[in-house]
Amino acid sequence: SPKGRANMVARIPVNLPPLRSKIRKSFLALIAVYALFGVFMVISVFLATGVTPKALHMNYDSIEATIKMQEAWSALKKPNQFQPKTAQEWNEQFEHALKFEEGNITEPEEGDVAKNIRRLWDSNKHSLSTLSDQNSQKMHLLLNELMRLNEKGMFGLAEGNTHFGQKVFLCSLGFFFASLILSILLADGLANRLARPLKDIAESIRENPDIGKRLKLPAPTSLEIRILTNEMTSLWERLTEFKKMNVAELTAQTERLETVLASVEDAILVLDN
Repeated sequence: SPKGRANMVARIPVNLPPLRSKIRKSFLALIAVYALFGVFMVISVFLATGVTPKALHMNYDSIEATIKMQEAWSALKKPNQFQPKTAQEWNEQFEHALKFEEGNITEPEEGDVAKNIRRLWDSNKHSLSTLSDQNSQKMHLLLNELMRLNEKGMFGLAEGNTHFGQKVFLCSLGFFFASLILSILLADGLANRLARPLKDIAESIRENPDIGKRLKLPAPTSLEIRILTNEMTSLWERLTEFKKMNVAELTAQTERLETVLASVEDAILVLDN
């Protein structure tokens, strides 16, 4: 009866998760996978494009300071060829560029070269007119070495940035395929969770069980499947009761027929109600 079915539904335990909750969680997992992939790509691009320009700028500043020192050194050695500034101004330019270089060391051997330039400059800056050709040539060699080290550092950073970009690309590609496979597995798992219980119920009914025997249904995995199995079990029980009632009716009719056949030689009067 409707009242009995209502009572049966009321007795259904609610500790099973609803099917819509499982679907929601599965889709949220898919969204989380691709959101994680997007965050990974943003961070990778930021790292690939943000670090190297800063390091290149530091090397470029050192090269610029070296050029200023070379210019000032040449002007102090040959003042007649560099008229726009005085000797004091060229001296200040060299000192300022050297101090900047000492605070902008980026390469492993650059610090030693800067110390040698400082030592040679401090010992000869007040007597450049009597500076020997050997010390003058030594200063040019040190400044050229400083230039070479920073140029090498810039080229190394550019090459390293290329390799880093390739690694980021390969990692992104691998992460993409991994997330794609994970998404396929999550989608397949969702499809199985939706279809498997219904498939098991259909197979149980397709086996044509005898009415009156217990209907073997699979264990429910969600609240909706629990309601469905309970309703089908209730329907199966009602069919069993109907079968019993039909068998009892057929037995009564058979008994009446036997009575009629047993009294066929006697007169029979048939009346309605």
